[in-house]
Amino acid sequence: SYSHPGGPAEAETAAAETGFDYSVFDLEARRSIVNCSNVTVDVFGGLRWADLGHDITARFDGIDFSNGVLANTTKVDALGIRFGGVTSWRMGGGLSAYGQAAGAVMYGKFDQRRFESNFTGAQVLVDFRDQYVQPIFNLDSSLGLSWERNNWVLSGGYELNLWTNLGESIRFADDIEPGSIASLSGDLLLEGFFFRVAKIW
Repeated sequence: SYSHPGGPAEAETAAAETGFDYSVFDLEARRSIVNCSNVTVDVFGGLRWADLGHDITARFDGIDFSNGVLANTTKVDALGIRFGGVTSWRMGGGLSAYGQAAGAVMYGKFDQRRFESNFTGAQVLVDFRDQYVQPIFNLDSSLGLSWERNNWVLSGGYELNLWTNLGESIRFADDIEPGSIASLSGDLLLEGFFFRVAKIW
């Protein structure tokens, strides 16, 4: 179960909040393999660094609880290599339509903490921390428009971003062995519109 077995089980009220921090930085080099009058194809490769964090906090009150708190925090610091390609169609006036796809292989350092308390923190039920390293795979693709002028590029469009082995969370395995835990793995899919400003050197 999500909460510690054998502890408080019932509440009159429950509320939860969650947060997600997402910072990704790329250092890459590009090379053009097709450069026609209105079509270009570039390949690129380099390093990707990701600083990710996810937290969920649930608060319970009434019956077995008095301002009870359950908090699960995961922080990920990952570094790896990324390769991909982009195809552009020039429409004139510095305006282009483009499609891009890339993949990254990274190693991530995970830092997880699980905390449960009751009676406004006077009773600590769980205070557990786990650190480990595991591979992370990232695939991203995008379609959009870009405008280039004086080596500055403005672009915007729609993007899909898939992260595997990123949804790790601590769970208690059963109520027979209260100290038995399991780490459940999952994937993260991000999608939406973006706007980007870049400088070409």
